[in-house]
Amino acid sequence: MSTGAESAGRVRRWLRLGLASLAAEMLLLGLPASAASAWFFDWFPFGRGWIAATGPYHEHVIADLGYAYVGLGAVLVWAAVRPGRELGRAAAAGAAVANVPHLIFHLRHAGDLPTGEAAAENALLALAVVVSVGVLLSAGKLSPTGE
Repeated sequence: MSTGAESAGRVRRWLRLGLASLAAEMLLLGLPASAASAWFFDWFPFGRGWIAATGPYHEHVIADLGYAYVGLGAVLVWAAVRPGRELGRAAAAGAAVANVPHLIFHLRHAGDLPTGEAAAENALLALAVVVSVGVLLSAGKLSPTGE
């Protein structure tokens, strides 16, 4: 039988992993989108052009999205380094607020890509939603002091 401290330790490890994976998602999207928006628009992911398939390029929109993702990524990194109840919940909620409508948009526009590409894109987006919600729920299991 596990003690409360062991249980809190498992939850904290899950939070670190989940928050770090969400931070990686945001930073892997945000850094290139903000620093090289035209390249990101045409290239992402790995030369497949998923973003370019959705409509015309607009530097301001792509760069601003990148800045927002970098900002959220910074909060997620902070939460992964110091996982606690309130910061973990806030960071995960921010990721969920970004990821859920992103997934809904792409589900509604799945015809913009070939079927296999759309399935891969939507599976990755759905995974981000599941991790976001899982981290949000798990963070609530910690006591307010993080124990």
